[in-house]
Amino acid sequence: MAARSAFAFVSLALVAGSIVLIFFVLLAGAINGNPVNQVYFLQADTSSIQSAPSISQWTLWNICGGDANGLDVNCGPVSPAFPFDPQNNFGGNLQNVPAGFQG
Repeated sequence: MAARSAFAFVSLALVAGSIVLIFFVLLAGAINGNPVNQVYFLQADTSSIQSAPSISQWTLWNICGGDANGLDVNCGPVSPAFPFDPQNNFGGNLQNVPAGFQG
């Protein structure tokens, strides 16, 4: 019987942890505060792309610039289901965009 209660507690802790992490992903890019300004899907050096920040960080809602500490700064407008599409993310400019990122 003790093992069943231990498994129940472990599963409850894992579910609670996953809910917290889901909120981090949902809030990242939508609000600018600690710790959600440290959550992003991809960080890339986009310094060679015109009209792009030197470091770009893609979140669920928008694209943000990144600072030296890895924090989201200068986030764009929030839009649902923000696509990972560098051509459209940076104003239709494909100059200096690596071929692997072009759609």
